[in-house]
Amino acid sequence: MQHIGVDGMEYILEARDLSCAYDQTTIIEHLDLAIERSSMVGILGPNGSGKTTLLRHISAALKPRSGVVLLNGVDVFAMRRRMLARKIAYVPQSTAADFEFSAMDVVMMGRIPYMKGFQSESHADMSAVKQAMDMTGTWQFRDRSITELSGGELQRVMIARALAQQPEILMLDEPTAHLDLQFQMEILDLLRQLVDHHGLTVIVVLHDINLAVQFCDKVVFMQSGSIIADGRPQDVITEQLISDVYNVAVSIWHDEATGSICIAPVRQASSETSACLKRIG
Repeated sequence: MQHIGVDGMEYILEARDLSCAYDQTTIIEHLDLAIERSSMVGILGPNGSGKTTLLRHISAALKPRSGVVLLNGVDVFAMRRRMLARKIAYVPQSTAADFEFSAMDVVMMGRIPYMKGFQSESHADMSAVKQAMDMTGTWQFRDRSITELSGGELQRVMIARALAQQPEILMLDEPTAHLDLQFQMEILDLLRQLVDHHGLTVIVVLHDINLAVQFCDKVVFMQSGSIIADGRPQDVITEQLISDVYNVAVSIWHDEATGSICIAPVRQASSETSACLKRIG
């Protein structure tokens, strides 16, 4: 379904005047966000800036205090949960592997929104699972227990489970956390291919700005529950922005090898640290 926003652009997902709170503590207030179809969007910012909170609310895992989240122009909280699960898939930050499920069993869980009652999986379910595991390179693990998989392998299985839902939007909270550089690149390259070759919309929380620059069409920088910048990486990322968001000096340059900008922190000992070291000395 095509949905045209108030600015004339086509958006698959919009958050309008969104305010979110845990108990009486406000985390996000009066936030607006628009996500274009078939794009990869990186959500960045320091710890505690509201990234995970935003993701959990726009995925409809939690209901906001006020405001609205629109999927193809329809309020997500007015949709039936089963139908919503066919549209949005969410991969959380931490994934427990405490049970002896096989990788295929885990991926098959993504087909629950399509199953009725206690019926067994259909040919369509098996086909969707096989396709999801092929896309993520996890079919080879289908009979292995998830407790035997490495961190990178397990992350790919969890993405396969989300893909088995056959969603329009895939949301992931720090999918590269605790992975070495090889697996980080593999995961993000997989997400990029899902956008480019399968038309999926991907929204991903990241900490590594350089990886976001390489893989994302759009970056969203959050600070204290607000969006302070969003747009194409090369348009919005500046040394001043990074300094303002992360309170650290950086150097930015264009890298010919990647064709994108690169960000590196500049070491600067604070006056408090220097004074402390002098006292210790």
